[in-house]
Amino acid sequence: MLADGLAHDFNNLLQGVVGNAQAALHELPAPSDARDAVEAAIASARRAVDVAAKMRVYSGEKAPAFVDVDLDAVATEMVGLLRRSAARRGTLTYDAPPAPVGVMGDPTQLRQVLLNLIVNAAEASGDTPCAVIVRLRVEDASAPRPDVHAMGRLDPARRYACLDVCDRGAGMDAATAAHVFDPFFSTKASGRGLGLAAVQSIVKGHHGAIDLDSRAGAGTTFRVWLPLAAS
Repeated sequence: MLADGLAHDFNNLLQGVVGNAQAALHELPAPSDARDAVEAAIASARRAVDVAAKMRVYSGEKAPAFVDVDLDAVATEMVGLLRRSAARRGTLTYDAPPAPVGVMGDPTQLRQVLLNLIVNAAEASGDTPCAVIVRLRVEDASAPRPDVHAMGRLDPARRYACLDVCDRGAGMDAATAAHVFDPFFSTKASGRGLGLAAVQSIVKGHHGAIDLDSRAGAGTTFRVWLPLAAS
């Protein structure tokens, strides 16, 4: 409740910052150093709005707006958007399913899941070239899951969309892997530790589950399970 209340108030303040900055922008001539500074302030405020949104998702107070979603289309879109930036670090490939995979979900939140997992995977290799693979397929609940770091239960009577994000980076030891979904826990010096906590909350809100399979020196695979749509 505290996280949601703070995020809500912080978001309202930021909307005032963005609105006033946009009004100022309209009064400034196009070739202006001041205009560049105001545009930078707006961009920073919008990033702060995103942090507030992640806190609301983590708190569980922001309910997803469920609609029919083609998860293959969402994955194709996000891989396409991130491929150019990932190319500076290595490769990003998508192993698509032979047919559309439909789930009931919030498209914006599902994009956030993919964004966080792909960016983390691309950064996992440090200074060495990365190789990130995204896979999507349909599985039933009897498919094997790791013995540890499996968050959420699967319904044996349902089939699931199974979305993997794999990297060949440094991997994690068991102690680190046990805490990656904790809020404010990060292995990166500049990390806020909210990305994976938000991912876990989103998956939980979609009645799904998430697995983490990682070994030090052998890379990491995050596996997201989302119930297939009934239709």
